[in-house]
Amino acid sequence: MNIGCLGWGSLIWNPDTLPVRSGWYQDGPLLPVEFARHSSEDRVTLVLVPTVPSVRTLWCLLAVTDLQTARDELAARESVLKTKERNIGFWSRTSGASGMFAEVIGNWAAGHQLDAVVWTSLGPKWQHVEGRVPSADDVLNFVRPQGPDSKAAEYIRKTPEQVDTEYRHRMISEIDWLRPRATTEEAKMATLDESRKLNSDVLIKRIDHTLSFTFTITKLMYLVNGAGLAFIYFAFNKGSGLANPKTIGFIVAVALATLNLIHANFIQNQHIWYRVDSKALDDAIGANGGQRDSSYHDERNRSWRTKLSPIKSAHGTFWWFHVATALALLVLGVVLLYA
Repeated sequence: MNIGCLGWGSLIWNPDTLPVRSGWYQDGPLLPVEFARHSSEDRVTLVLVPTVPSVRTLWCLLAVTDLQTARDELAARESVLKTKERNIGFWSRTSGASGMFAEVIGNWAAGHQLDAVVWTSLGPKWQHVEGRVPSADDVLNFVRPQGPDSKAAEYIRKTPEQVDTEYRHRMISEIDWLRPRATTEEAKMATLDESRKLNSDVLIKRIDHTLSFTFTITKLMYLVNGAGLAFIYFAFNKGSGLANPKTIGFIVAVALATLNLIHANFIQNQHIWYRVDSKALDDAIGANGGQRDSSYHDERNRSWRTKLSPIKSAHGTFWWFHVATALALLVLGVVLLYA
């Protein structure tokens, strides 16, 4: 026979003498369960309470051959042998059913091809009164003073996550020492993740600033070059009235060439900063939290020919353009001077 046993509390992590022959399956019937029974060692244990919302319970298979043995074994585990008929519920395809929510459990068991199923059919008990249901505040006020090392705290912590009752949710939310405690490794990882996020935000802003600043200064250089060339053109115009247009044109051309060489050097430095910050951003997303490594010095020591390829980067294109512009302006200045 396939005989199942339902569980929602300590039976799951401490079956003790119960002859379990399988793991605990998480697709048990939906039953109204709550922390509503004052039990031994000042625990508040989970029991069936008709007036509360239902939660998904768990179940296992028992290593027994008949229903009577299953009931006896569960009664022994729950220390209710004398009240077995009242406190151990059962359902059987052939022997009928008894206990709280027997019909609901029977319908579920039939769908799982079980021949029989047993469960602890205990109800609420508070202040020594059977059947009395404590309020959430009653349970909170009873559990809170016991502290994190109490049996009550252990019971609540070990309860399977899927048995997420209203009282449990309130206890975990309102009692600090019941909240899940992160391990040292988890705490370190959380700190590292936060550090990575902060570093990533800073680096993204820095990279964006580097690129936008480069493009802005480059546009300004185009305007300066255009203005200087326009001045040279009008200096050689017959109506300009300048005494030494050749000398003035040479000076302006050399000044523009110098500015373009300075700007090319600026672009080279911007390129290095961009590559270093981009590498740091990769590290921030990846392994070492965005700490700047030796790549900055590596970039400084690399040959300028490999650092600024016009094919591989926009910075390289701008650098070569401004170097070529500077050379062209120097040639223009010499031509103007000796023409």
